Amino acid sequence: MRLSLFTHIESPSGSGGMHIKHVIVLSIGNPAPYLNTRHSVGHLAIEVLRRELDLPAFTRSKQYGKASLVTSGVSPRTRMRYTLAQSPTLMNVSGPWVKKVWDTVLANNMQELKETDVHDAEPSKTQLAAASTNLPQSRVGLVIMHDELEQEMGNLHSRPLTRSARGHNGLRSIKASMASVEFPGAPWATLSVGIGRPSLDEASRSSRKSSKTGAGGAGMDIAQYVLQQMTMEQREQLQGSVQDTAMKMLSDVEDAWVHGPAATKTPKPPKQKRSG
Repeated sequence: MRLSLFTHIESPSGSGGMHIKHVIVLSIGNPAPYLNTRHSVGHLAIEVLRRELDLPAFTRSKQYGKASLVTSGVSPRTRMRYTLAQSPTLMNVSGPWVKKVWDTVLANNMQELKETDVHDAEPSKTQLAAASTNLPQSRVGLVIMHDELEQEMGNLHSRPLTRSARGHNGLRSIKASMASVEFPGAPWATLSVGIGRPSLDEASRSSRKSSKTGAGGAGMDIAQYVLQQMTMEQREQLQGSVQDTAMKMLSDVEDAWVHGPAATKTPKPPKQKRSG
């Protein structure tokens, strides 16, 4: 049994025992001129993950509607088939594009997945019907890489996509487009990259600047922080953190889909009995 060194992974309800054939990993953020900001750190992280999976370089493609950076293939390190893509849209309207990628990959995999599951036996009409409606969505995994405020800089954490978006507008858009009732039991997860939060010094400087210009309002400090251009040092720090943990985290997500959350949860230590 594999034990996670990180925060525990939870699998979607009822997803234990799945045989994942293909994993889609998508990053969401903002296009230029906000590409190098904290809010777009998912794009930085997915490039690091691509290198770790030893997949071909990203190329621009319109196969999912809007031109986006895409790569796909079987990783020589994991023997899993992956499709990686960077969202070309603004963060807050990521949902329709993510849905387009999901639908396209499912359609491309439909026949292959059905043949893999039924070729060894002569299936009944009921089995064929079940395969055509349920099989593809339970064999294709989806991971969304995004920034996470209040999470320590560079730390990675995974949660089911069906959980609360916790105020993240990109995830809200995706959840609205990818209603889980349309794909019951589909293995979906998020892989968040921590971007910390503004320090007191940064907030103070921002407040003084806002008072001089007449700008202000609730949440202004946070908005400025997530849309601030990252320095080279910050990028290198994030790249190093993602490189150290991304492959392990993705492997844990896949294990949770296949074996259930018990396979990747770190067991709690037994309670100590009080003496006397």
